[in-house]
Amino acid sequence: MALVTWDDASKGSGVILSNGDLTVYLPSSKGVRANVGKTTGKWYWEITIAAKNGDAIGIGITNKTGVLDTLDANSSNYRFYYAWTGNKYPGNVTYGQAYSAVGVVISILLDLNNGKLEFWKNGVSQGVSHADILSMGEAFPFIGTYSSTWYTLEANFGDSAFVYTPPNGYVPYNRTIKYLFKDNNEIKTYPTPYTEDLCVGGTPFAVNTNGTTIAPVQNAFDNDPATYWGYGSGLAYMAGVAFIGYDFGDTNKRHIRKIVMYTADATNNVPFVIIQSSDDKITWTSLKMQNVFPNSKNIIELPSSNPRRYWRIVCHSIDGMGWNTYGYLWIIKEIEMVEAVSQSWITVGSSPITKEMLLSHGMGSLSHINRQSKNITTNMNDDGRLGQGKTFSYELDLNKLIDIKIMNIN
Repeated sequence: MALVTWDDASKGSGVILSNGDLTVYLPSSKGVRANVGKTTGKWYWEITIAAKNGDAIGIGITNKTGVLDTLDANSSNYRFYYAWTGNKYPGNVTYGQAYSAVGVVISILLDLNNGKLEFWKNGVSQGVSHADILSMGEAFPFIGTYSSTWYTLEANFGDSAFVYTPPNGYVPYNRTIKYLFKDNNEIKTYPTPYTEDLCVGGTPFAVNTNGTTIAPVQNAFDNDPATYWGYGSGLAYMAGVAFIGYDFGDTNKRHIRKIVMYTADATNNVPFVIIQSSDDKITWTSLKMQNVFPNSKNIIELPSSNPRRYWRIVCHSIDGMGWNTYGYLWIIKEIEMVEAVSQSWITVGSSPITKEMLLSHGMGSLSHINRQSKNITTNMNDDGRLGQGKTFSYELDLNKLIDIKIMNIN
């Protein structure tokens, strides 16, 4: 099976995948997201229109929180090229040529190093469509239909020859890029500053009194952006009272240093939260208060504290929230909690670099490494000779000191 496909767990209702999940049938107002996202690199893939009824379709990218049922073309969770008019969204802005005919090949050029997105129609560039994609977070290939339209489309993420040749610097989307460093004869890696999401194997919990739970708390920890947790109540039972959290267990206490929250729209988003931890679920220590933005990936970095069993997010304010049948309804799509990792160089083997080294220890990004130029001033030792004891200053460009070995793994 191909490494990158459309994701059967990330599609709207009625969407049908076939051909190894590379061909997709999309009914009206439904979308589908690929199973692999990217945060860095320059990537290329192609979408071919195989069959259709109507012209209302968008091809482009989405993030982890993009809704795939009842699509909102102007949501900031999408960036796409619209078939009917050739316009770009969000915003319905004039962009390129219309492209809805069967047999048309749309090339997508995703540049996450510079935050740009470009489309080709049958090999002809339509220009850069968007230059603000880094604000989306992790980006995924996406297709969505609108109005009374259905489409069947075929994706090529790089498992077969492309119809058009990707430009220099772009690689097939299904390719994994890994980095290792060579220090003389030693092969080294440098870990990212945080672990993977630790909310696995424990027990989610949330407020469940004096209000209405419209969706279970487990939904906020299931790594599925199509599900969510929701709780609604009146003013007296929201600010300072409503909460959602995770129990890691008495023998698995965690020292959480970062929490990632994927939020809903402003009507259902608590704008300020407090992060707390506890060992007994009675006495809570407040660690940080932070504002939270709607329809966004919110990152809350926490100060150093202590390993605790329970960690929770508490509603601090309901300013800007809407009132409905449930009162003030708080919705969270996903929550991730991670610990910090001690960062130091790790030797993983000796030269030459092997495929096994890259797969097991290679870094998918260099963004966590600070490789800025800096000025170094050194006081020279004075041993009594002429010219000794002076101060010398020079600029050191760390980018030129490291020999980066890159191997692409199909």
